[in-house]
Amino acid sequence: MSKPALRALIEHACQVMLEALEAGGTSFDSLYVNVNGASGFFDRRLSVYGRQGRPASDAAPSCGVRRS
Repeated sequence: MSKPALRALIEHACQVMLEALEAGGTSFDSLYVNVNGASGFFDRRLSVYGRQGRPASDAAPSCGVRRS
């Protein structure tokens, strides 16, 4: 991977993590809550998690690769 591509990947990952924090994180069960006991809502924006075997086009129209 080229340095510019790596830099872009890192910048995008940082942006996604900031968006996740703004949404309160990703809560998959009742153990993961904030100090007020509220769950996060970022899981509603996940594009690939939990989609094993389904076409990626379900989540990302530009891609037809199946997730293994």
